[in-house]
Amino acid sequence: MKNMISMVNSINVINTINTINTINTIKINTINTINMTNIIKNTILNIKN
Repeated sequence: MKNMISMVNSINVINTINTINTINTIKINTINTINMTNIIKNTILNIKN
């Protein structure tokens, strides 16, 4: 029984870490998208000027 509880706890910790990593990846991707959008906007502005 103890082993079962320990295993479930381990799985929960791993799932939590995976969730955090996923959230961080989404944040990074969002930031990268915003940066790319800004680069494209600036490029267009530069071309206009």
